[in-house]
Amino acid sequence: LDLVRDAAEVGCKLMVLPERFFQPLDAAARDLTAALSQSAEVAKELEAMAREKGIHVACSLVTEDGGPRHTTVLWGPDGEIGRGHQVHLTDTDKAWAKAGEAFVALDTALGRIGLMTGYDSLFSESANVLGALGCDIVVHPASWRLDWEVDYAMPERAAESHMSVISANRMDSAVRRGSLITTACDSRPIGAGDLNPIWPVEAPRARETLLRAQVDPSLSRRTDLLGMDVLKDRAPGLYGALTR
Repeated sequence: LDLVRDAAEVGCKLMVLPERFFQPLDAAARDLTAALSQSAEVAKELEAMAREKGIHVACSLVTEDGGPRHTTVLWGPDGEIGRGHQVHLTDTDKAWAKAGEAFVALDTALGRIGLMTGYDSLFSESANVLGALGCDIVVHPASWRLDWEVDYAMPERAAESHMSVISANRMDSAVRRGSLITTACDSRPIGAGDLNPIWPVEAPRARETLLRAQVDPSLSRRTDLLGMDVLKDRAPGLYGALTR
């Protein structure tokens, strides 16, 4: 919470916190009632801070939304903007959580923001759907499980879906890597093999810190690649194998 206050003081407009940063990842499986209560307290604190500082804040919580869920919530200066539930569940999650039924994109003063929760990031379809929904930015409360998530998966999610991805990682994640902000940018020319120019910035691994980057939502709306439009030229009628 102090880091969020510090971020607001130095002019940050959007903050993302790690996957259920305030409790162990198995807390809900061990004591769902306590996890819900603790989540409610955190939500109250973050909403009040967003209102007070005039900022946007996202984090994941345990919520009771038609069944217990792992939920990413986004707050803004006027309170809660929206929430989205984790769609793909780990074995630990399945012990207590109900899966979400949709990916969520929210219109805000900062641009169109998509919500991606925890384990959802390992599935490329999560980012593909959020990209198709027109997201400029995706907020991602995370707990890294594999090294390639940081090195390859998240940069690829940002590049192929033409959006900036903000991943905030837990300090006790299985893979000891830092939080990652992968921004769409136009500082490098598009060349053969590039899907979209991106710029990944990783936080130091060994300590809690505030990672800052400048995001330009308008750059996420670039869909051109060497004179082609890689979004418009898709052929979704042939993608049925993904849903069968």
